Amino acid sequence: MKMEKKQAISLPLKTSFSSPYQNRFSERLSIGISFKFLYYKLYQGITSSGIGFDIGAIYLINPQLSLSLMISDINSRYQWDSTPLYGQDGVITKDNFPLLKKLGCLQIRRSEDNRLGFEFENSNGGTNIFSRRSRIQSLSGSVLTSRHRSG
Repeated sequence: MKMEKKQAISLPLKTSFSSPYQNRFSERLSIGISFKFLYYKLYQGITSSGIGFDIGAIYLINPQLSLSLMISDINSRYQWDSTPLYGQDGVITKDNFPLLKKLGCLQIRRSEDNRLGFEFENSNGGTNIFSRRSRIQSLSGSVLTSRHRSG
């Protein structure tokens, strides 16, 4: 009786670890940064790891109005080497993450706890998305929320 060696199926594994840090530089300005370690196991012997980071800031214009800026996936990429799988026919490929930029504005009317926010998102992957969010509380206490995205 001949025993066949079966090869185990390897499922993809994608994970990241981040280490955030933020600082309030004044009563109006807060800035944060997050360093990320990225790991992706696509197939047996085909793995990639990388380092990237995000940065963001919030500026309080007055107690009811704030602006925010965020840039995400700076330097984030995977580099694949398929040589372990294909030998001499293997290639090395780099997959850069799209650089994501967001600009936002939030208005809060504290007396009624009503909020209106706008956000514009752009990436070098070709996306442009505009979104609006609102939260309105009536005198009776009921709350209406809405969200709209276009792009």
